[in-house]
Amino acid sequence: MKRRQRDSQRGQATVELALVLPVVILVVLASAQLISIFWHTQQLHQSAFYVARAGALNHGSMTTMTNSLVALMAGMEPPSLTAVTEQERPDWALHHTKSWLKTRWHFTKYGRLQITSPTQADWERESEWRIDPDSLQWVREIAIDHSEARQLAAPDRVAWSQARLLTIKVDWCLPLVIPFVDKLFAEAQSLLQQQNRFCQLRQVLSQRPLWSLQTDISVPLGSGFRQ
Repeated sequence: MKRRQRDSQRGQATVELALVLPVVILVVLASAQLISIFWHTQQLHQSAFYVARAGALNHGSMTTMTNSLVALMAGMEPPSLTAVTEQERPDWALHHTKSWLKTRWHFTKYGRLQITSPTQADWERESEWRIDPDSLQWVREIAIDHSEARQLAAPDRVAWSQARLLTIKVDWCLPLVIPFVDKLFAEAQSLLQQQNRFCQLRQVLSQRPLWSLQTDISVPLGSGFRQ
């Protein structure tokens, strides 16, 4: 009788384990995916701030900002060279070069960087021709020098200030690679209409589950803005 009871309890425990284990595994995988999304969201937001600063100090150069974004998202902030031995430096450089190339390829297919301010209207209203002191050539830019005098003379001071604020918008489509939950997360974001059209289109074309990351950053211009 007791043996039959023990066998029954074992059978019940086996059934319960078979029912609970998939749920536990799904929760663990979903948690890992959420952590990955959260980490990449913070990384993108922090990187975008440094990208905007680089653009603000380099006349709003898209090349400078794009290269900065790729380098930061690739995790290419180099450690102190004193912490790397002579034997390790070639491998260290090769690793980061591969990481940069991989991230650059990803940005080409799944990333976008836009300047939303100054707008074209700001450019047409505020830009002027002047001599570049470095190249000694004529350039057209939204000037930032003599700011107090320029602002006092501006017909619309609010519009004047807005034209000298660099605002960038970054879209980054994060591949979802955790098995079993990747498609679930992508479908959930799509159903909740949280996936932007940029990543939605790339998800359809690539047939890969993607998670939309987006951030907007504004910083004051530290150099004249040029197109």
